[in-house]
Amino acid sequence: MGAFRRCNRSHSLMMKTNTHHYWRFYGSSEIDKTTPTITEARVSEDGLRVELVVDGLQKGHVHELHLPGIQTSEGEKVLHPVAYYTLNQIPPWK
Repeated sequence: MGAFRRCNRSHSLMMKTNTHHYWRFYGSSEIDKTTPTITEARVSEDGLRVELVVDGLQKGHVHELHLPGIQTSEGEKVLHPVAYYTLNQIPPWK
């Protein structure tokens, strides 16, 4: 995949979060849903990385990042435009 051509956070990136009940029964509905705000998206000089500044991260929540408008320098869309991760710790600001 080539380098990122552009990254306009207003229509290229979207994030939402949720968590689940942790109990003895299997499964749970999604609860405590939030929509963090991506305030900045910094593309590296080589175009291979994007650093996100996000307000509203939630410790212990699953974060779902959508990349609908991200394209490579060749105009290709991202192969997997949705990513998930659980934020276990938020490091203190230095």
